[in-house]
Amino acid sequence: MDRVGEIAVGSKEESNQVTETTDKNLLIFGMGYSASHFARRMLAKGWSVTGTSRSEAGCAAVAALGATPCHFDGNEAAISDDLKSAIANASHILVSAGPNEQGDPVLGRCGDVLKKADQIGWIGYLSTVGVYGDHDGAWVDETSECRPVTKRNVWRLEAEKTWAEFGDETNKRTQVFRLGGIYGPGSNTLEKLKAGKSRRINKPGQVFSRIHIEDIAATIEAAIERPCEHTIFNVVDNEPAPPQDVIAYGAELLGMDIPPLIHIDDADLTPMARSFYGQNKHVSNARLRQDLGLTLTYPTYREGLRALVGSVKGPEAMATRYRLEGRSFNFSPFGGPIDAPEENKLFFQNLGLAVAAWARMEHTLTILTLHINKEASSKELYDKNPVLVFKKLAELLETWLNKHPEYEDFQLDHNFFEKLRELSDVRNDIIHGSIESINHDDHIVVVSRIKRKGKDVWEPYKITYSLKAFESLLELADLANKQFNVIFENVLKEK
Repeated sequence: MDRVGEIAVGSKEESNQVTETTDKNLLIFGMGYSASHFARRMLAKGWSVTGTSRSEAGCAAVAALGATPCHFDGNEAAISDDLKSAIANASHILVSAGPNEQGDPVLGRCGDVLKKADQIGWIGYLSTVGVYGDHDGAWVDETSECRPVTKRNVWRLEAEKTWAEFGDETNKRTQVFRLGGIYGPGSNTLEKLKAGKSRRINKPGQVFSRIHIEDIAATIEAAIERPCEHTIFNVVDNEPAPPQDVIAYGAELLGMDIPPLIHIDDADLTPMARSFYGQNKHVSNARLRQDLGLTLTYPTYREGLRALVGSVKGPEAMATRYRLEGRSFNFSPFGGPIDAPEENKLFFQNLGLAVAAWARMEHTLTILTLHINKEASSKELYDKNPVLVFKKLAELLETWLNKHPEYEDFQLDHNFFEKLRELSDVRNDIIHGSIESINHDDHIVVVSRIKRKGKDVWEPYKITYSLKAFESLLELADLANKQFNVIFENVLKEK
């Protein structure tokens, strides 16, 4: 039975017998960021997916995913025949569309049709941890009192209750997923930093819970596949964290200056933004991990942001600066500097390829270490707070391979890792510095950088590299990509 304080969904005695269905027909109401990601996951596993949208452009986006689009606007009095047919054929329903002051639009417009669809074996509703409201920083779980502050979260809680009653009345297995702050490709702290839109606002003791989009999709899939007695799940990672710490970590990953702290009293916040800071709680995900047996791919924001660096610092972002005889150039990684001297264009083309290859390699290495750095994989090496820099990641992979003789076929020479660590300095200087000069006769490249000497005090310095070092950068990055991909495909995917 559900614990005290939790909405009882489908709690009748008869509901213990979950109707098994061989069909894998998923209908999603509201193909937003989270739902679209889940749709991709299930399409890749052979499911048939239909997704609704209110606009033609939205329906086109649904079709582009490989799903079947269907128009649905919760404000319209009647629903289309296409949507009625989709409901009649659905084995699973995911509701991502948000409520309004009139209530839940899906139940409001489709409730009668959904009641008659006896073949539906599961309904999932995406809600928010915002329904808990403010708990003065205390820990909350699914049994905690809900104290929604904003009207949107009041609506969410009412929608949860309405779906709970619907599940109980129709004997359809219905589950609610209370999501933390969502981030993933295209929507994350790194993107905001890159766009100059991140502010480190400090409210002492304030934390927020967040969740990577991949882990949301994995949670929903696990809930479908593993029926259990509980009907509400907090979908958050393992570590509620101060927002200013997340931004600082993101800046470090991007090699950017950490934005200054702004006390919340001095921050010019919109009413909506200020309302977020008025809700402080540590949200527990213990039920998600225990009942669904789920191990998060991104257990904290650190792993999540590390995995996203490759997408943010991709080839387009890898342009460095070239300064020669007082002139400055920006260059495209694949095209060389605009108006650069002809004799240097081939150098820059190769350099761009090297930087792009290195970015891909860093991303693959990050994914590998996310799999490796798990207590179940290697207790003697497990570090719950790893140092998240490239050299440490390479060291972890090398040590892990050496500790597992069963993977002898995938061992990499120690000199390979030494060279990787050595060339990572070259790569950092390229990304964060300026190429001062190129001397083809002497085969050297001079890179200019600056370092902090104290508060508001910076000092320029120069490093000289051989042209061979830049050639090796491309060669080694390509080789590392091939080797890491082989390890990933043949070792870690089996675990």
